[in-house]
Amino acid sequence: MDLQIRETVEIYGSTKYISTENLLSAVLDSKKIGKILGKYEDIGKIINRSKEELKLLKLTNDEITKIKLLSEIINRITTPNEPDFRNPQEIAEYLMPKLRYLEKEEFIVCSLNSKNKMTHYEVLFTGTLTNTIVHPREIYYEAIKNKAASIVVVHNHPSGDPSPSMDDNKLTKVLKETGKIMGIPLLDHLIIGNGAYYSYAETDIDNW
Repeated sequence: MDLQIRETVEIYGSTKYISTENLLSAVLDSKKIGKILGKYEDIGKIINRSKEELKLLKLTNDEITKIKLLSEIINRITTPNEPDFRNPQEIAEYLMPKLRYLEKEEFIVCSLNSKNKMTHYEVLFTGTLTNTIVHPREIYYEAIKNKAASIVVVHNHPSGDPSPSMDDNKLTKVLKETGKIMGIPLLDHLIIGNGAYYSYAETDIDNW
């Protein structure tokens, strides 16, 4: 371990004062860190790269394995098991680590049982999401397949800004009406940004 890292921990009793470069030097060749940080300024974007993307940065298989192990440790620490949907924040916190750094949009359907416990979630669509791609038929097929009593849908905004678009508003309205017809209500539509989320149920509580 780098002497500077060891001394910092010994002096302060914490790792929060260690720079990103020094943290990465614990698992990567220090000569490669400048190039990596030049491409991905946020450490979260580094650990969520695919194996193929990491290989392009000239990382060894051992270094890639360490990064993937680090990513999994973070996910397990920050992701609770089977969250109850007592409020939108719980679902947002559950999926935030998985979605906040993605560079493409992903649309997820969360199936909940009669006690509002999430029993399953599935990524249904990936890419630039529009109403022509995200169709209620596939969403409610997933809900019926998983015997859901209700659903929550979630997608991310790669820009980091969770503010809804006009397409988001239209889709939410269609899904809400479809849920009433199907008898599988849409409890919420969450949009995940970088460290923030937007909840239709929280924001428009009077009409929800």
